[in-house]
Amino acid sequence: GLRVRQGLLYRSSEMNGHHDLTAEGQDILLRHLGIRADIDLRGPDEAPAPALPQEWVRYLNVPLLPYERILEAPVMAAIARLVETLAAGDHYPALVHCWAGADRAGTLAFLLHAALGVQLPELEADYEFSSLSVYGNRSSRGPDFLGLLEALAAFGSPDDTVNRRVEAYLRAAGVADGAVDRLRALLLEPAPPPPPADAGW
Repeated sequence: GLRVRQGLLYRSSEMNGHHDLTAEGQDILLRHLGIRADIDLRGPDEAPAPALPQEWVRYLNVPLLPYERILEAPVMAAIARLVETLAAGDHYPALVHCWAGADRAGTLAFLLHAALGVQLPELEADYEFSSLSVYGNRSSRGPDFLGLLEALAAFGSPDDTVNRRVEAYLRAAGVADGAVDRLRALLLEPAPPPPPADAGW
């Protein structure tokens, strides 16, 4: 009976470095989307830096690694920091990006959506939407995505859903008690009732 609230969290590629944000792009992010936080997942070798004016947008750099590397201790700590930051509720609307917006940002989006209760078919579809960017195809049947699922398999029984495994993973990563509940309170809302069965066009 719930759905993910729209307009609070966006996923994108970088805005400076290989591609630079245009004045029109900045206007869309600031005036139309109202972005208030720029969460940059790039590592130090990628020269991460703010692309939006810091007097209006808070910049946070938390280097992340994707897919099966979520099992590495520094990555788990980074994910815990990101989840707790987003659960605090004072960073919305927020933009989360890495270089392409598909791998690191896609992994974080997967974990967040799974924690919210989004089911696996929709998680797969969201990941595959990355193929619409300029950085190449992403397949939920490819080794990267399957590696992510395999890494999460260690956090539950074969009968567990991906949602329960992600919850267990976040606890193991050190996410504070109550953070996921706060995240759900912020990012979920009641879904509208379905149209009546006899509703025609």
